[in-house]
Amino acid sequence: MRAALIYRVGIMLLAAGFSSPASLAVDAETAAGPTNKQLIRRLSHGTLVVRDTAATALGRRGRSALAEIEEAIPLAEGEAAFRLTRLAAAIALAETSRQTEPSVVTLALTDQPLEQLAQQIMIQTGNQILVPDNAAVFSLTCNQLPFWDTMEKLAAVTAGRIVLDDRPPGLGIAPGGSAAGPVFPAAIADLIRVAVHRIDRLGPDGDRGFRIVLRVAWEPRLTPLIVRLPLASIVAESEDGATIRQPSRLGVVEPFINAKRCWVDLPVVLSRPPAGVTRLASLRGTVEMWLPGFSHRFRLPLTPRGSEMAKPSNCLGTMTAELEEWWPTVTPAGQGLTLRATAQLAEPSAACESHRGWLADRVPTLLPPGGPAVTTLHHRVVGRSSRGLTVETTFLPPLPSPDDRLQVSWQLPVGISRLPTDFWLVNIPLESSTEMD
Repeated sequence: MRAALIYRVGIMLLAAGFSSPASLAVDAETAAGPTNKQLIRRLSHGTLVVRDTAATALGRRGRSALAEIEEAIPLAEGEAAFRLTRLAAAIALAETSRQTEPSVVTLALTDQPLEQLAQQIMIQTGNQILVPDNAAVFSLTCNQLPFWDTMEKLAAVTAGRIVLDDRPPGLGIAPGGSAAGPVFPAAIADLIRVAVHRIDRLGPDGDRGFRIVLRVAWEPRLTPLIVRLPLASIVAESEDGATIRQPSRLGVVEPFINAKRCWVDLPVVLSRPPAGVTRLASLRGTVEMWLPGFSHRFRLPLTPRGSEMAKPSNCLGTMTAELEEWWPTVTPAGQGLTLRATAQLAEPSAACESHRGWLADRVPTLLPPGGPAVTTLHHRVVGRSSRGLTVETTFLPPLPSPDDRLQVSWQLPVGISRLPTDFWLVNIPLESSTEMD
């Protein structure tokens, strides 16, 4: 529901003065139409219809125009500054909505090498896929098919399998003839794919039960902050409908996330099943994933010290950035500048727990108009809460004049989405497991 709301807000911002059917050729264009920089210049044109048309075109280009839009904001004035700021916000919100929905693929390719099929999927989804050298040709047809369903179909037409290993980004396709181990069941649920990776017998002949290792993969374009499996969500049943208990249903399984791969392993321990049970008819559970929203440059003007003006703040989505204060600082290179700023979500989030460093790694920068960023000396966290943190950042001289329209730029996500996803695996053989001491 929140993702849908964010999407509507983004569309509203784009529609609020950024739409016009008119189109005028006011300067030289490339063969593909005006460049992003040309459209940005037209936002300062003397004719309203030209400004509206340029804003609409930039909004439609979305993410591909965002970097140049953000670069132009510090130098823009008047209506152009207003439009550019709104456009950047609208694009960031629309991208956040897209991140919480599965990518889809539409294509119809006949007798193409595996590399070409994978290339088309990567172009449409933004997901990187490793493919081996293979001279064979294959055909693949998809119509608005979700990414993981497309990958399963690609594996089927190549008589191969999906590979999740340690080579970045962690996802590949092994066509027919590649070495493979036991084939365990897998299930697709929205953004993730859950598969049984390994089954370990605990103790001699499984006297102490079984450990089922689930390999949970997400689309490689995503960067989850947390992936969890609440043990209370797990339900395992035998073929006769009997429930196979867990030694404990308390707590959660939360592995370390390796940024170079798009999967984690989640172990589930089950007690010894009744005599004669050689397979699970069903294994159900819920995987929770926390995803950052689109990364947006929150801009805060450096107001004069002692000013009675309100503290500069910028809110987008559910994230608010605020510049609390700044002061001169003596550094080894001379007089520098230190600022204190806060980044806070609208609601508490597990992603902001004190042992998580992803937000602390986002360092504010100090930008003079039209010039490079001021050199940062050091950056530290001085306060934390369940909603965010407060940081102090010191910048080295030479410093521009504080009256020279300095801005703080802070790259932050426009929110954090918690996405619980149910999965259901069926027909899991227990006899093909490995004995563990």
